[in-house]
Amino acid sequence: MTPIETDIREYLLWMQIHNYAKTTIAGRVRYLGYLSCFLAKRGIETSEDVTLEDLLVYQYALFSHRKNDGIPLTVATQVQRLVPVAQFFSWLRRTGRLDVNPAADM
Repeated sequence: MTPIETDIREYLLWMQIHNYAKTTIAGRVRYLGYLSCFLAKRGIETSEDVTLEDLLVYQYALFSHRKNDGIPLTVATQVQRLVPVAQFFSWLRRTGRLDVNPAADM
């Protein structure tokens, strides 16, 4: 498990402790998993190594993605996948795990 996956796991545990809905947590598992895979393909394994540029490239990848039927993701789906990313990095900053939130200007 990479350090970013550990951070994600700790964030999800924090959400459980703070009584977030199971469906919300399940969505975060899925969407942060997408981010983790994307970053791993770029050779990024730690939260500290993620930059705004990396997140903007991820955002563009969502914009460019085509489903099996050739249809792009809707704007709502793109937002649904990006909001958990922004909230995850905000949590990392608030808890002192990061000095700077790379998603702050996203």
